[in-house]
Amino acid sequence: MKYFTKSIDKYFACWILPDTWHTGHPSDMDRFYRFVIAIDHFSKPLKRPPLDLNDPYLTKYPAKLRPKFAKLCTGTDRNPRTYDEKALKQKILLAVKRNYPDFNETYAAELVDEYVEKAMTILRALWAVKRIGFPDRYIKQWEPPLK
Repeated sequence: MKYFTKSIDKYFACWILPDTWHTGHPSDMDRFYRFVIAIDHFSKPLKRPPLDLNDPYLTKYPAKLRPKFAKLCTGTDRNPRTYDEKALKQKILLAVKRNYPDFNETYAAELVDEYVEKAMTILRALWAVKRIGFPDRYIKQWEPPLK
């Protein structure tokens, strides 16, 4: 079943299909983290429009620094709006209902909420790190490799 893109679905299936996906076992969490990193890695970048130098957001900075900040705020950027929480929650909940019809719906919804919260926290941190522009070696130390 297709829930995300082909590349992300591979990691999603690895996490959600084993019966122990919800137990919090380290191997299950490892698969979950790989799925979250796949979302970041394979999601389409969001193109932002260029900012005007007289934009109210930029006017709080000195005139000499505005071009630098305008450049930082434009261009392609992976950003939480490319995968919003609601869509992520609906897709995971749909997969749980299809693969585990005996699951209590309330319990499944609570579990999915928990996992989506964890996923969005990780994604926001990854997007912030990429936005600030830390060297790749720091990111690579933190991210487990995608196989």
